[in-house]
Amino acid sequence: MDATPNRKRHRMTAPCTNGAQTGARVHCIGQRCLLLAAACVIGGADALLTSPRRGPRRGAALGAKTTQTIYITDGVGDPFPIKPHKPRRAASGKKGFAAAAAAAPDGAFGKLCRWVAKKGGKSDGVAVGDVGGGLRGVVATRDFAVGDTVFSVPKAECVLSEGRADASPVAEVWRVLPAPAPHVRVALLLLYLERVERKAWAPLLDVLPSPADLSAPGPMRLWAPAEVAETQDPQLVERVGAQVAADDAAYDDVVVPGWTAADFGDPPTRDAFKIAVATITSRAKGERTAKAQRERSSYMLVPLADLCNHRDPAGSNAAEALAPWGHFVVAASRRVRAGEEIRVSYGALPNRALLAQFGFQLPLDDDDAPLLDVADALAAADAAAVDACAVEGLLARDARRAVDRWQRAGPNLEAAAAALGIDYAALLGRALAACATTLEADEAAAAAGGQDPRLAEALAFRIPNKAYLAAHGTPP
Repeated sequence: MDATPNRKRHRMTAPCTNGAQTGARVHCIGQRCLLLAAACVIGGADALLTSPRRGPRRGAALGAKTTQTIYITDGVGDPFPIKPHKPRRAASGKKGFAAAAAAAPDGAFGKLCRWVAKKGGKSDGVAVGDVGGGLRGVVATRDFAVGDTVFSVPKAECVLSEGRADASPVAEVWRVLPAPAPHVRVALLLLYLERVERKAWAPLLDVLPSPADLSAPGPMRLWAPAEVAETQDPQLVERVGAQVAADDAAYDDVVVPGWTAADFGDPPTRDAFKIAVATITSRAKGERTAKAQRERSSYMLVPLADLCNHRDPAGSNAAEALAPWGHFVVAASRRVRAGEEIRVSYGALPNRALLAQFGFQLPLDDDDAPLLDVADALAAADAAAVDACAVEGLLARDARRAVDRWQRAGPNLEAAAAALGIDYAALLGRALAACATTLEADEAAAAAGGQDPRLAEALAFRIPNKAYLAAHGTPP
């Protein structure tokens, strides 16, 4: 697959999570329900899987088989049933899913489809192609009804997770050291597979982004501090700086000594490690729940599913979940016509989260209001108000929590400020005055062009933020 950078949505024609994970939950509904695995987490929308047991209809013969209905939701509309994919292999065990494999496209994407099919998955009816403006994404080659499976990927066979990393030889790297963060362990598994087991995992490895893909502009973990500072967003600068510092510490304290002690040869270079981490954090699925922690699936690199571009929940047409039968499933949440792009939602995330983790952003709206020092002011007021158990303090606490989780918080911040007697418009005006450059200067620079991709993206980030501040704030 040609992993051409995706400028508006995500750089590599692929998703996914890390800081964007906000703890999607799985709910069971019905008289008797299966204990379901975690739903995909790309963002804040709950994924809902239910499996009510339905007994024989009245008059049916005793002992008739029960049926099982599985529901999933995209977090916007009502739950809808999906049609379980039931893997069937050929008698030889080597030529299963021949029909699906034969229908797969050519190239690296076709090889990946055939590889997943041989493992028991499903991916027919899609291709990777241009989705407009030179961007690449997953495109339907046939119609999909609501509930139809777009991708079904067996977790045990095809998914890279921290659980697989912990059970693989690469776990020797941290066997006598404190275990690094899940995304670091999956990144080390990726480096290990590339070096030691590449032949077995080549179909997956061959579609991962190259360093060049990740640099234009790519996840902000790979940006220089001066490039991050060009966003003129203090919270974003602080967040990215903390992520980079943590990754550097993991490399120095775990990767170098652990890799050497495990006798895997020379440790990966710092740059190679950072590329692996950026690959994982910009594509991984998972969730932050106690169950995910137990099953070590808070970070999962899911082939095929990670090629789908992002839309806000209201604009997506597919939903994702880890189904009870052990497959990671992408199912159509709305009717999809042949030629239409398959779009999933990473959640209702603000642009600072999308830019930091994936290297793209969406048009700004009032729900994604610039935070800047507004959140800090609310935090200060929050402390006093909550101590007094005031209702307005609880509003501020909730708004601050949304800020900390990098969720859209514009209206909540404004409401909390009003409840606390804070002049919200004046705060916005002071935030605009504190910016290093003016809105007019930024607009002139954007019109002139000529910036490298990262500086251009930083400029594109701060212009609508300043326009919002100018429109809603009162000059000091």
